[in-house]
Amino acid sequence: IIGGGEGATIREVLKHNTVEKIVVIELDELMIEIAREHLPYMSNCTDIVDVADNCFDDERVELIIEDAKKWFLERYGDEAETETTAKAETE
Repeated sequence: IIGGGEGATIREVLKHNTVEKIVVIELDELMIEIAREHLPYMSNCTDIVDVADNCFDDERVELIIEDAKKWFLERYGDEAETETTAKAETE
């Protein structure tokens, strides 16, 4: 998951019991901290069986705090094709 610092995408992925690992690449660790404090419902997994109460704390979640483009280019070079679908919604 690229972005996803609020935890909502992690929550949706964790609803599938076949998921073995989730890698989240988030640029800003502060975003995760703010979301945990002020938007706890976004990463609330208490209604999902066999998942940590907070989705970020599930053992299958690996958080990488880094620029996603840089991360992909360092590992896969110029052949890395990525599409960022996370976007901020303002209403």
